[in-house]
Amino acid sequence: MKDYKKLFSNFWGYADQHTPNCWGCSNKKAVDIHHLIGRKMGGDPKNKTNRISNLIPLCRSCHTRTEIDKVFNEELKTILQDKIDAKVMKKSIKELREEERAQNKAFSKLFKQYVDLSLSLKYYLDAIGEKRSKYESIIKKLEKEWPLIDKFNYLVDIMKESICDCDCITKYKMEKTNDETKH
Repeated sequence: MKDYKKLFSNFWGYADQHTPNCWGCSNKKAVDIHHLIGRKMGGDPKNKTNRISNLIPLCRSCHTRTEIDKVFNEELKTILQDKIDAKVMKKSIKELREEERAQNKAFSKLFKQYVDLSLSLKYYLDAIGEKRSKYESIIKKLEKEWPLIDKFNYLVDIMKESICDCDCITKYKMEKTNDETKH
């Protein structure tokens, strides 16, 4: 098998014995792999024409027509490019679907972790809620007794001031006594 035929078969996934239909008329089996841009006499030494974007399977009558009808040859270029684009897009879509599956799997894992954390947080808040309700009942009791507490605190403050005043008087007396003894 010639190199360009192998290249064509490998890219499009045709086995050696498989013959595709003609891409020009779609009615007959292809007998040739046509070079849309000709190889010229003696072949192409740098193999520039042996590339996927230049190779198309044709039946004998369509191949002959390309030699005569240059417009038909241009139409075949469009047909080939559309097929290449479709194959590349199909591959891209397949890759995107695989990536989407991987992302969905990762999302599912993260969502499960989120649910687990949410449940843990709920249990924690429920526990805090029980303690909070206990503290709230204590606070309510204190609020009922608050007027008494306020009076008690008021009395304590007065006593502190009194003690402070007593301390100040005592200090003053001691300083005065010290000053008198020095003179």
